[in-house]
Amino acid sequence: MYFNPDPNKKDHLGRVKRSIGLRKIPNETFDKDKLFSVLESFCRNKALIGAGTGGKDEGTSTAQHGLIQGHAYSVLQAKEVTLSGGHFSGKNKIKLVQLRNPW
Repeated sequence: MYFNPDPNKKDHLGRVKRSIGLRKIPNETFDKDKLFSVLESFCRNKALIGAGTGGKDEGTSTAQHGLIQGHAYSVLQAKEVTLSGGHFSGKNKIKLVQLRNPW
């Protein structure tokens, strides 16, 4: 994971654009907790966040969890939720990211 603020790229409100890359970087361990923490922080601060899947969008291929390959999504919120009972017994918290398909 890499985090790249680019001071030369700004959005329509003059805020600096940032990219978070999830491609594997040699000799780096992917830290999903760090990524989730960054997403939570951005959501809390009402940042505009987009996400996308790899592959080619041919309209029929779906990746894991029903996401379309080669497709873009908006990130609406990232939250850690405390659970009790049911299928999640013994697991106190789960991290959730809500996406929106713009199509």
